[in-house]
Amino acid sequence: MPEESAEGNTDEISFGSEGVDEEAGSRVTASLGSLPGGGHVFTNKDLQRYRPMVSAFGLDDERPASADDNAPANPADANKPAGEKLSPEDIQAQIDSTQAEIAKAEEDLKYLKSRKPSIHNPLLPRVPLTEDDTAKENGMDNVERLEHIAGRIAETEMRLNELRQKLDTLSKTPQ
Repeated sequence: MPEESAEGNTDEISFGSEGVDEEAGSRVTASLGSLPGGGHVFTNKDLQRYRPMVSAFGLDDERPASADDNAPANPADANKPAGEKLSPEDIQAQIDSTQAEIAKAEEDLKYLKSRKPSIHNPLLPRVPLTEDDTAKENGMDNVERLEHIAGRIAETEMRLNELRQKLDTLSKTPQ
């Protein structure tokens, strides 16, 4: 049972003689019901106390069905209704389109990475800009351009990783 301290706080418990620190000569205490970061520890007693409150709101102890429970196991089947399998031709078409997207993303990444050195060093020849880049970067100084390009490189690398994972999943799909 918690012992009441001099301040009247019952949230601390002191340990017997084995909790005494010989070097400091003080008692070691542990706080009940709270964590060092300011969080709270819930006990089974707390959970039992809140159970009637949960059922009063119409919630039950069962885990609610999530949106992912009805999702197809294979991401390649996401566009098809449940129970319908992809034909080998459909799988091959998706593989081909994913490979084309990967090639385009790799070209974009190469273009973006080639722009960085010429912005860092004004003595290097500038990489010709696309119309889209010209419109987006109009009025930016070099620092802003570098930040803009770094963000686009990060986005392109993430997209490339997603596409590679999709291709890996599609290539493992049984046909």
